Amino acid sequence: MIKKNREITQKLESPEPELAGCYGYFHITEQEGAPTFHLREFYIAPDRYPHHHVHDWEHEVYIISGQGEVFGKDEVVQVQAGDVLYIAPNEEHGFKAGSEGLRFICCIPAVPNPFDAKNLPKKDTT
Repeated sequence: MIKKNREITQKLESPEPELAGCYGYFHITEQEGAPTFHLREFYIAPDRYPHHHVHDWEHEVYIISGQGEVFGKDEVVQVQAGDVLYIAPNEEHGFKAGSEGLRFICCIPAVPNPFDAKNLPKKDTT
């Protein structure tokens, strides 16, 4: 068993200039020996909007604090603290923080660090 406190997890800033003030904590990853799932926490700064993206894995998301919107291909869902989301593999999605910012926990299969520039999803330019 491994127990960690959030305060010792490295804070990873987004490399994208339009997401200044947004960051993540990768609490449980392969570094802790987790071969199957990773537990991550993200903060999106007020009124920031990471681009829509798609990937091959699912997300289970728990909204810790704040409020905002989650965009799907054909819908927009309002979210707030206490809400839980399931985003299926290959489902287009994006998060937009409201005026308080948006903090959430995300559980995903073990995949590369999305804050590493080489792993960023390609932006839709259409």
